[in-house]
Amino acid sequence: MRKAIAVIGEGITEKYYIESLRGLSPFTLLPKELGKKASSLAELENSIKQSIEDGYDQVYCLSIHSHQILC
Repeated sequence: MRKAIAVIGEGITEKYYIESLRGLSPFTLLPKELGKKASSLAELENSIKQSIEDGYDQVYCLSIHSHQILC
């Protein structure tokens, strides 16, 4: 059985990060643009809900802030 995993990023940096995993990951990567407003919390929440409705087995939200160090 094949699993579908959604990784939702809030901006272009996250998209480039996911694309950099091509050939290194055992997964098929299919990036999809969410648009300019994808970084709002409401839009991220909508994307998460839509991914669940679309039948993804797992949903992750990726956020990279270059101006912060997160531990």
